[in-house]
Amino acid sequence: MLRTAIARLVAGARGRVLADASARVWNAILSFALLPIYLWFIGAESFGIISMFASVQAIIALFDCSLAPSLTRELSRARATNEDWRRMHDLTRTMEGVYWGLAVLAGTVFSLLAPLIAGRWLNPEKLSVAEVRSALLVGAIALAVQWPSTLYAGGLVGLVRQKTLAAVGMIGGTLRAAVSIFCLWAISPTVEAIFWVAVVLGLAQTLIMRRLFWLSMPHQEMRGTFQGQLLVDIWRFALGVSAITITSVVLLQADKLAMSRLLRLDEFGYYAIASALANGLFIITGSIFSVSFPKFSELAATNDPRKVAAFYHLACQGVSMAVLPLAAVVAFFPRELLLLWTRDAHIAQQGQLILTVFVVGNVFNCLMSVPYTVQLAFGWTRIAIMSNLTSLLLVFPLIMLLFPKYGSLSGAITWGIINLGLLIAQTTALHYQVLRSEAGKWYKLDAGLPLLTSVLTVAAVRLPIPALDHRGHIVLAILIAWVLASACALAVLSDVRTWLVRSILPTRTLA
Repeated sequence: MLRTAIARLVAGARGRVLADASARVWNAILSFALLPIYLWFIGAESFGIISMFASVQAIIALFDCSLAPSLTRELSRARATNEDWRRMHDLTRTMEGVYWGLAVLAGTVFSLLAPLIAGRWLNPEKLSVAEVRSALLVGAIALAVQWPSTLYAGGLVGLVRQKTLAAVGMIGGTLRAAVSIFCLWAISPTVEAIFWVAVVLGLAQTLIMRRLFWLSMPHQEMRGTFQGQLLVDIWRFALGVSAITITSVVLLQADKLAMSRLLRLDEFGYYAIASALANGLFIITGSIFSVSFPKFSELAATNDPRKVAAFYHLACQGVSMAVLPLAAVVAFFPRELLLLWTRDAHIAQQGQLILTVFVVGNVFNCLMSVPYTVQLAFGWTRIAIMSNLTSLLLVFPLIMLLFPKYGSLSGAITWGIINLGLLIAQTTALHYQVLRSEAGKWYKLDAGLPLLTSVLTVAAVRLPIPALDHRGHIVLAILIAWVLASACALAVLSDVRTWLVRSILPTRTLA
C-alpha cells in the first residue's frame, strides 16, 4: 500500500517538478545571458548597484510577515482535508488587502533609504551620487509593484498550479530580458533604464498573476471578504515563518552588505558576479521546495509517518542528484566558467576563488533545504529560528575578523562556515525529534555518498588538464565532468533511480 501511494505521489508531482524547474532554469539562463550584456552596456560598477538593490530589496521584503508561505500551507491543507472553502476565500481576501498595503509601505521605505544608500553607503568612482540616487528611486517603484506577486505565487503553489506559475514566469522573464536589452541599446545604457522596465513589466505580471490565481480558486461563486480574525488564527505559524525568513534573508545578504561597504564598488561588482553564478544552485532547490512544501503539508495534515519518511528521502536524493555534480563542476572549473560567462579574463581571474568558496557554502545550504521544508510543513519553526539567530550573532564579527587577511574572500568563507553550522544543527535536530530512524540513511545515501562520488569524479577529470582558455575546450571538459559525475551520483541514489524508472514507464504500470 505504501509503495503504491508513493508511486502515485511521484507520478502526480513529476509534471509539476519539471514545469517549475523548467521555468527557473529558463529564467536563470536569461539572467546569466543578461549579465555579460549588462557589463558591456553599463560596466561592473553599475552592476554593483543592481546587486546592492537586490540585497536591500530582499531585506525590505521581510515585512510581508510571511503571508505567502502561510497561504501556501493553508491552501495545501484545505485540499488534503476538504476544509470549508468559504474560510479560504475570506483568508485570501484578507491577506491580499494586507499585501497591497505593505507594497505601498515597502516602496515608500526604500525611496526614503535611497539617498542614504547612494550618499553614505556605496563608494562610486565613475558614477555620481545623483545618478545612483535617481536609479534607486525608480527601483523603489519597481519594488512596490512587484511585491504582491509573491502572494499570488504562493497561492498558486498551494493550489498545485505550478505549471501556470511556470508559464507566467517564463513569459515574463523573456519579455523583461528582451525589453531591457532594447532599452539599453536604443534609449539609455543606464541602470535607471533597467529599473523602469522592471516597473512596467512587473506591474503587468502582478496583475496577470492575480487574475490567474482567482480563476484557479475552487468555488469561484464565493466572494471572500476581509476578516482580520483569520490572521489571528494563523499568527503563530506566520510569526514563526516570518522570523525564519527575516534571519535567513539577513544571513543571505549579510556578506554582500558588509562587502559593499568594505570594498570599492568595482571590486564589489566582481564579488557580486561570482556570488550570482554560485547562487544558480538555488534554482534547483527552489523548484523542489515549490513542489515538496505543499506535498509535505498535505502529509502532515494526514499524519502518516511512513509516507513522510519515503517522500523525505526522495526529495533529499533529488536535491543531491541535481545539485552535487553541478556544484563539483563549478568548484573545480571556476575560472573557466567565469571566462565562458563574462568573456572577461580579468573578471574570471578576480572571481575564481570567490566562486569556489561560495559554491561550497551553497552546497551546505542546498542539503539543508529539504529538512527545513519538513519543519515548515509541520509548523516547527523554533529550530530554524534559534539556528539563524545564533548565526547572525557570528556573521559580521567573522567577516571583520577575516577581512584583513583574506580581503574579498572573507565574505564567502564566512558564508561557508555559517551554512555548515546550520546544516549540522538543523539536520541533527530534525532527525532526533521526528525522523530518528532515518538519520543513517540521510548521512550515508542521501548526502554522503553522492557528495563523495561527485567530488572524486570531477577531480579526476579536472586535475590532469591545464587551465583552459578556448571556449570549445571549456564546454567539452565541463560537459564530460558533469555527465560522469551525474552518472556516478545516480549509481548511489536508489530512490532517484526508482523515480526515474517510474517517470519513464506508463502511468498505468504504477498502480
